Amino acid sequence: MMYYNALKSSNGIYRGGGVQGAYQIKVDQKVTNFKTGDALSQQKLEILKRVPFALGSSAKGLHTYMVISGYVYEVHYSEDYKSYKLFDRKPIEEFVWDGGLLTAPPDSWNQAKKSYCQENPTKQVCA
Repeated sequence: MMYYNALKSSNGIYRGGGVQGAYQIKVDQKVTNFKTGDALSQQKLEILKRVPFALGSSAKGLHTYMVISGYVYEVHYSEDYKSYKLFDRKPIEEFVWDGGLLTAPPDSWNQAKKSYCQENPTKQVCA
């Protein structure tokens, strides 16, 4: 489980609540603050872009989507089935839901990080 948020940091626990009651989800990786220009956060974002596939959830599951190699794919049900706006694809850093949880296949983060660090061995995230 990965947590991402464009502007905020997290302590490794995703907290929520509502009619279903309070919940906490432990996350394995955090990608936060990447819109602020922080170097380490930017490096983690580059690793996230190499994760081949993840399912995303924002707003306590109200909004769900797929993330494929750094791009968010959404279906907008408010659009007519003939509309060119029905399906949408955008880079994750341009995604308007600035935070949420991503679930990816086991070890995909480690493989993406290994690939990134082979090309960028001096980066802080690779230490």
